[in-house]
Amino acid sequence: KDSFPDILLKYSGNTTINFLFLFDAASKKFKNIDGFINFPDAIQLKENPKYYFSYYPDGCSDLNWASDLFFIENFKPVKVAHMYGKGCDFNVLENPQFIGLYKIDLNNGQTEVLLEKLHYGKSIPENGDKWPFIEKYWNSNYRKFE
Repeated sequence: KDSFPDILLKYSGNTTINFLFLFDAASKKFKNIDGFINFPDAIQLKENPKYYFSYYPDGCSDLNWASDLFFIENFKPVKVAHMYGKGCDFNVLENPQFIGLYKIDLNNGQTEVLLEKLHYGKSIPENGDKWPFIEKYWNSNYRKFE
């Protein structure tokens, strides 16, 4: 949204992988956003266009999945939060379903601190409800992770 053209290349497989090249006005060249491929199916937040969220399946016929909240700074993605949905319904007594929301330590970019744990079935009654849930959650709660 800086009025300069950008290039987004998509590779579709089991997960869509995006390659992003942003125009650098200083060098008058396109710069590859190194690490952007780690954020598949990235979508910009409506509530704050600084942030984006990704989605990727994580097994159990896509009942387990993950989403990251991030922004781009100095031509690099910066992950600020991670959402993990464990919706697999195999043996839920030993493997309970949940949605975990983790804040990322920006000093090292690795350490995750659990901020919230949600009941999976109440948040996502049907498997198809996960995409609207993820989008609504990030748009309503991104401030918790700033």
